[in-house]
Amino acid sequence: MIMHISTTINDLEIRIDKRTELLAIIEILSDYGKKYPFLLEKYGNKDYVTEIEEKFKEFKNHKVIQIFNDLTHSLPSFCFSTPIQLFLQLNEDFSFSNLSDDLFSKKLNRDSKVLELLSTLADFAKEIEFDTYYFHNEFRYRSFIHNIQSQLIGLDIVRFLNNYYGVTEPKHFIVNLIPWRTYGCYGTHQNNDLYTHLCCHHKSKKEDEIYPSNDHIFNYSSFLVHEFSHSFINPLTDKYAPIEKFEPLFNVVREKLRELGYGSTDSILKDHIVRAITLRYLLLERSDIYYYNKQLEIDENWGFIYVRDIMGFLCTYEENRNDYQNMHDFYPVLIQNLLTKKEKQLLK
Repeated sequence: MIMHISTTINDLEIRIDKRTELLAIIEILSDYGKKYPFLLEKYGNKDYVTEIEEKFKEFKNHKVIQIFNDLTHSLPSFCFSTPIQLFLQLNEDFSFSNLSDDLFSKKLNRDSKVLELLSTLADFAKEIEFDTYYFHNEFRYRSFIHNIQSQLIGLDIVRFLNNYYGVTEPKHFIVNLIPWRTYGCYGTHQNNDLYTHLCCHHKSKKEDEIYPSNDHIFNYSSFLVHEFSHSFINPLTDKYAPIEKFEPLFNVVREKLRELGYGSTDSILKDHIVRAITLRYLLLERSDIYYYNKQLEIDENWGFIYVRDIMGFLCTYEENRNDYQNMHDFYPVLIQNLLTKKEKQLLK
């Protein structure tokens, strides 16, 4: 097992994953920030990023960086969560044995440069003395972890997720902090490991506060429920939702949502459902009417115009768990109810 710097609270592991910290160095040294400047801005993470820039600047023209640049410029899908998912395929010594075919085929177009990159990472990590750097930063990493942990005391997110989705197989819930990234959060999964990758929050006002603590606006629990939910909802949507039938439902908000990064019908549908479940969490578990109303307003203003309808269908699920043991049982009903209601409205 890779020895990550981490802690655990209520069955939820909060970590700085070694593999994604290696990715941080590569992204910061590469052209990635030029291609996607909004992903590598400097908010509260200025000192952290500047240290990486200075410490590893001699490796800016390294072969690994050149390959990474080639992928950045040639693969449109090599952004957001894709590089993170790729690096999580690595073994403890940064070598790799198996590469997810779904990731390699669907997101990376089976590009040979991906394999070339992966084959060079173990030697690169040794050359830059990565392990020494990583463990030297333990105090800093633990301060990041503590800020998240302090806001989750008394909240059992894993229990809620297991109960709400009707989980039968044990899952490992991991909050992986990615403090060099500055836009959004990502939910990914690898077998029974479910990840929320939490970026540096852009509303942080203090230069040394990457993950703000003790502030009502930063509702980390809802972030985590949202991102972990993608690991359940995305596969169910791929299995049960006839995406082509949802095309006309989203035409009225398609351009608005495309500007926010939701370009495809399936991504719009998935986020609608995930956002509705997150809102239900705020009511059921947090009884947080203030944040619920605030988040509902944001979701609808952004273009997620069916979250109220979906929440209504979710109430049916919640009230009839004897009939629906888990979300897998209910999901076809949810999809059909949404289609039927919206198609009737479109015909009026």
